[in-house]
Amino acid sequence: MFGRDGTRVYIKERPQQNKTQALSEYAPGRLLVINKSTYRVGGIHIPGRNYHAPVRDLFIHPLPTYVYCPGCAYVRLEPMQENEHCPVCQTELQMMDMLDPPGFSPEKGIPVELRDREQEISYAEGAQLPLPVAPDDLEWHSGPWSNLQYTYAENRRFVVVNRGPNEQGFVICESCGATWPTADVPREPHHSRPYLTPANNRPCRVSVRQTPLYLGTTFRSDLMLLRGQLHAPIRCSPSDPW
Repeated sequence: MFGRDGTRVYIKERPQQNKTQALSEYAPGRLLVINKSTYRVGGIHIPGRNYHAPVRDLFIHPLPTYVYCPGCAYVRLEPMQENEHCPVCQTELQMMDMLDPPGFSPEKGIPVELRDREQEISYAEGAQLPLPVAPDDLEWHSGPWSNLQYTYAENRRFVVVNRGPNEQGFVICESCGATWPTADVPREPHHSRPYLTPANNRPCRVSVRQTPLYLGTTFRSDLMLLRGQLHAPIRCSPSDPW
């Protein structure tokens, strides 16, 4: 949270969370109470950068892609081909750019007014195992069981993603970092920055990014998978969950 000493702007509070938790609790649109003041999360922020365009470097290179199946749990991080279908359930795959946020900041850099309690709530999904395009190198073992197999691996990459309210993603200004759930994008040609500036908090006049994105992060951990053989009358199609 920001403070002002004359013309000098400084950070007076820096609440911290694990990135996977922050993707839910600090997601743009959420309300936070810090030292009895209520703030609405309003953007992505990198402390110490040029206050005119602190997040511009995040968009110098193309963002990673998050490919997912709307019909089952299949996800991957490699780009997809046009009209590509899920290898598990044959539903047409969807793709969205994914931004790993270095930090979050409050709307306008200040607490909300006393009666302003509107918020958009979104949650990050549980950790998902991205599946590679090429056949996986996991080695499956049967052990003493006839209908059960298992495998394990070390240092596997997982992904956690917040798709935004109603899975519509977020829209961001690639200059100042102001971020909104897609349904709440302002219509004005300018917008407030999600931080205080020495120059009386002049609005940002850069057009916001028109393409929504998801907020997500990857991490590495050990993995164990179990695979069972299912038979009728159990209905085990990915498109027809139990």
